[in-house]
Amino acid sequence: MTGSYDLLWTLVVYGVLFIVSLIGVLFLVVTAYLAYMHRRYDHLPGPPRTSFYLGNLPAITAYRRRKEYASKLFLLWAEEYGPCFRFHVFHICMVSVNGSHLVKEILTKSKYTKSSLTYNRLNKICGLRFIGRGLLTESDHSKWYKRRVIINPAFHNRYLRLFMTQFNEVGDKWISSLSGLSESKDSFSMHDYLSRITLDAIAEVGFSYKMNAIESASNPFIVAILYVLQGISKAMHDPLLNFRPSEKSFRKNVRDSIKFLRTDFGHRMLLERRQQIKEGEEVPEDILSYIIKCKEVLPELTDEEVLDDILTLFIAGQETTSNVLSFLFLEVGRHPEIMLRLQEEVDQVLDGRQFISFEDLSKMEYVDQVFKETLRMYPPASGTSRYIKDEATIDGYRIPADSHVFCSFYVTQRLHRHYTDPEKFNPERFAKSEQRQLFTYMPFSLGHRSCVGQQFASIEAKLLICKFFQRYTYTLDPTQSFDIQETATLRPRGGTVMTLQQR
Repeated sequence: MTGSYDLLWTLVVYGVLFIVSLIGVLFLVVTAYLAYMHRRYDHLPGPPRTSFYLGNLPAITAYRRRKEYASKLFLLWAEEYGPCFRFHVFHICMVSVNGSHLVKEILTKSKYTKSSLTYNRLNKICGLRFIGRGLLTESDHSKWYKRRVIINPAFHNRYLRLFMTQFNEVGDKWISSLSGLSESKDSFSMHDYLSRITLDAIAEVGFSYKMNAIESASNPFIVAILYVLQGISKAMHDPLLNFRPSEKSFRKNVRDSIKFLRTDFGHRMLLERRQQIKEGEEVPEDILSYIIKCKEVLPELTDEEVLDDILTLFIAGQETTSNVLSFLFLEVGRHPEIMLRLQEEVDQVLDGRQFISFEDLSKMEYVDQVFKETLRMYPPASGTSRYIKDEATIDGYRIPADSHVFCSFYVTQRLHRHYTDPEKFNPERFAKSEQRQLFTYMPFSLGHRSCVGQQFASIEAKLLICKFFQRYTYTLDPTQSFDIQETATLRPRGGTVMTLQQR
């Protein structure tokens, strides 16, 4: 018995020593790899690493714990370290570019593909496929390009101007929904109303689907979209989201929201339209028809990939426009002189008419300036990322091979070297007489991967602006926050609370 006990004890000791040795070897390997990655990028300027192993993650995390948004920290780093800087998160080094020459090169050349490091995280959220390999996330340029060419006509001005009647009908419905609030003088969140009307707009104009969201204060689509966007934000910042017991309830809500959006809505709408086509019914030449046409031209596309495009365009068309307009009402609300100029221009161009034509919008020069200045300060998406396969030297900066490059629209559009007094809301920057540095304004990105829906968003937003200021004026709530909340998109923290008065 003694001999067996000694043998067992010996095996335990050797086993422990082996495990400790293995851990030690792994520790040395990780340490050596991190040291190698640091050396690869240390020739680039950037903030000191807070931790050898965590990189700059503690500084970013500390910012978020104070309910600040990471883009604000990146702006501070860009001001200090210049047009190109690096920061580390664990073993990954991100190269941030914000100089005009760097931005031009990175975003306008197709050889720099979308970074899978960033966009693969949007494929699945909390374990379920969300927007998969849609137009936003597809990193294979040839696959993306074939689909983009087919869908492009649905967003051309020649096509969109045919839908001005639908845009007007949606806008009038929104204006009518606000009349009770102007009579009661109760304060309310304009962001809530904008979320609902932009949902109606993308559904009715883009997909010929009656949503009637403006009539329902608790529309399930808006709740589902918000949960999914929060899921994206958490997944991007917390690699352990799927394993945290404390997030079990949140993960379930996100998964239920994805099922609702993809299956109960997207898949059902796709089947209904296909059935209409099969039975020879006349169907509108809307965004949905062009997405279905992709499948007809590219039979290798799966139904899941078709759903990816439906969800991408539907959610982007709703979320980004509502957020930008919410920020616009915030800024105009604290600049009475801007509000007055908007009202004067709308009155002059429309001369009392309620129907707004495409030509009317082209005459709204100051409306356009205010909209563009809002996009400069509050771009719908904070930025984009690209993958550099081979080593490149751009504007004097040597970027190593296999690098992931991040371009922040928020940062580039708020830099002092690009704009005078960039934190000031000043629509005059976009007057026709003013000159701006090229490649420093990109709220919808630049180049071949720019947002396909930017014309749709611009027409919709400017039409809603005109209809609102033709009818109403308002006062912001004294407690209204002007902070930014960073989910997958940028939205105003606090919801743009106001009281409304008829003009």
